[in-house]
Amino acid sequence: YVQDEPLNLKGAITEAFWNNKDIQIQEREIEVARANILGAKSNLMPNVNFDASYAHNDKVLAQNIFSGYHNDNKLGLSMTDTLYNGGANIANLKQAQLGLKAQEETLRAKKLDVEFEARRLYYGLLLAYETERIARELVGQAKAHYEDVKYKFGQGTSSRFDLLQSKV
Repeated sequence: YVQDEPLNLKGAITEAFWNNKDIQIQEREIEVARANILGAKSNLMPNVNFDASYAHNDKVLAQNIFSGYHNDNKLGLSMTDTLYNGGANIANLKQAQLGLKAQEETLRAKKLDVEFEARRLYYGLLLAYETERIARELVGQAKAHYEDVKYKFGQGTSSRFDLLQSKV
């Protein structure tokens, strides 16, 4: 994309975060860890099951006597809850919470690494631009000095050695 203004350090770090695949993957891992906590919490809740059925039987024979139409409705509701499982559900919840913390710390570490690299590259590039600017300025000063010594040599106030030295 085209950027309207020069990139500053904060913008460079933001771009590095946005475009880093490791950070994007780690953010998805955090979403998975949060879902694992939800799954572990659901094991602590009772299970409720609802069952419903309807059967329409045409001409059912009951005790060898023709009785006509017979319909059958069935509704069922059941709830189960674990009273004791040795603390496995609590342990699973704590493990899921620790997993989330571990994923968050991994993301933080990855962001710190990317931020360090972005800062290092930003300041390295800034140093390169400044070095190039200084070199151009020095070349300009050297040319101006040469022209001055050349003019003085033409006037006879500067030696040939000074002219050769400034030319170099």
